[in-house]
Amino acid sequence: MGSGPAGISCAWYLKKAGYDVTVFEKEQYLGGMLRYAIPDFRMDKSVIDAEIALLSAMGVEFKTGVAFGRDITADSLKKDGFSAVFLGVGAQDGRLPGIPGEDAEGVYNALDFLKKYYDGEKPNIGERVVVLGGGFTAVDAARSALRLGAKEVYIAYRRTRDEMPATGDEIREAEEEGVKIMYLVAPTAIEKTPSGAVKSITLTTQVLDAADSSGRRAPARVKDAVFSINCDTVISAIGQKPVSCGVKLNKYGMIDVDENLSVDGFIYSGGDAVNVNNIISAIADGRRAAYNIDKALSGNPVLEPVEVKNNVSADTVLRRNPYFTDGGALELNTENGPSRIKNNKPFRRVFTEAEAVLEASRCLKCGCGEGCQLCKTICTDFAIDIEKPDTVLINKEKCVACGMCFNRCPNKNIEMISYGVKV
Repeated sequence: MGSGPAGISCAWYLKKAGYDVTVFEKEQYLGGMLRYAIPDFRMDKSVIDAEIALLSAMGVEFKTGVAFGRDITADSLKKDGFSAVFLGVGAQDGRLPGIPGEDAEGVYNALDFLKKYYDGEKPNIGERVVVLGGGFTAVDAARSALRLGAKEVYIAYRRTRDEMPATGDEIREAEEEGVKIMYLVAPTAIEKTPSGAVKSITLTTQVLDAADSSGRRAPARVKDAVFSINCDTVISAIGQKPVSCGVKLNKYGMIDVDENLSVDGFIYSGGDAVNVNNIISAIADGRRAAYNIDKALSGNPVLEPVEVKNNVSADTVLRRNPYFTDGGALELNTENGPSRIKNNKPFRRVFTEAEAVLEASRCLKCGCGEGCQLCKTICTDFAIDIEKPDTVLINKEKCVACGMCFNRCPNKNIEMISYGVKV
């Protein structure tokens, strides 16, 4: 169920294992969120068509306009002879902020807005748009609003730039095109015009407090630090969940699966329906589910289990010293920001084969930045431990805030925060 990256991946591997595979898609076009939620200027959709054509040539059957829970169910699929179901239905139910006035005309959830944009609809968004959120979907919605003719587009994000889920490249490109980002703000209300349309949005200023369950410092509101922005449209990109399809959900509203991505032994699920992450993770879930389905049905799976293999050479380790540099990434953009928003065409070229090999070979200096452990070496108070490979743990009780590790870190991965306490 679903022809997005998770569903297509699962279909590919199950077909390779010799199974008859049918992909049901509720929309008119195949591709799932790849097609509807990622704007054309970020992805050439002919790539999706080519992948689907390849699966069709392998014998995978595709049926559009069919929704799980509405047109077919687990029981009807069993009666029709299906041995297993993979729910790659995505998380297409966008969340609104839950504030007064969000029922105003001109308030969209970002996924609906992007789908309208792909379908060729041109919502009357006016001249000023505020987008709530800090992920890829928020940035895509903001950049799409510019291409629809908005004069001013703001992203309102409740944390700082360092905590934004969107990548630095995406943020930079959005700013080049004219998107303005407000950090440490949260919506509290939307004011309506007498006719019921959006008139303004009220926001409150925030500061970062102690870390929450995500490991990031949680935003806390500043008392009485409230302001309003006149706007014509508000787009909410603060989260998403699967549309209800009759299967068990966990406390977060996502499809509840076990370690094998199984719901009940007949239904499996993965991708955004289980955990909203990224395209690569969805593809990996599809492959994992295909392996587990193959294992459950045959007892002697043809497919290989998905394993992460880490083969690190001595040369690779030596390259991670503070003085080694492997150069920056290639610039693939073919247009500047002001010219990009004049159309909806992709503006990034693809790698040549030689460039792809060079980029794949380049040291990205992952982990804490260098793996150099300079911070631990120079700390005279023994306040720094290596918790696990490339993970530095600073003991706040032992740290005297001398700043030596902060100033010496090659990649500036250590942050000093003043709590206003005099010692």
